[in-house]
Amino acid sequence: KIVEGEILDVDEEEYRKGRYVVKLYYITLTVASDNLLAPSKDEISYEEAELEEIADYVIENLKNDIFYILGPGSTVKYIEKKLGIYNTNFLSVDIVKNKQLIKSNANYFDLLDLTGELKIILTPIGKQGFILGRGNQEIGPKLLQKINKTDIIIISPLKKVYTIDCLRIDTGDKFIAEKLS
Repeated sequence: KIVEGEILDVDEEEYRKGRYVVKLYYITLTVASDNLLAPSKDEISYEEAELEEIADYVIENLKNDIFYILGPGSTVKYIEKKLGIYNTNFLSVDIVKNKQLIKSNANYFDLLDLTGELKIILTPIGKQGFILGRGNQEIGPKLLQKINKTDIIIISPLKKVYTIDCLRIDTGDKFIAEKLS
């Protein structure tokens, strides 16, 4: 079945400033299928108290001498805020160790250079459910080969969880897809 579909994306300049603004780029014809297309991103305002609880729990459980790769998104960035890290943006992938910022806006090669134990903290894209491959391409297949799926910590406010039918990954690597499923 052919239907009209919206092509939306977050305004990255506004998002870097901490404002979530979705822009409509096009309306086009597309194929309608339950699992073929991911829903558009969700624009949900989360309660500060819930973000506070999530951040407190994560910070309480951070272990020393482990590199934590913190993905993009306001839920993860709330953790950074609670750690006193303010010089990052909502789209950045950042590295923390011993509750201190090691590198902000890390790229793929920065992450590959890390040696020692690694954990990745991610939040799914609202409504779509992507945790890897969309918005955090820095966390690529070679890095994911270095970790177990138990090293990926997924955090999310309940309101967002209720909008997601499943978690998705899009790394372009079949081995990684099988490893993480």
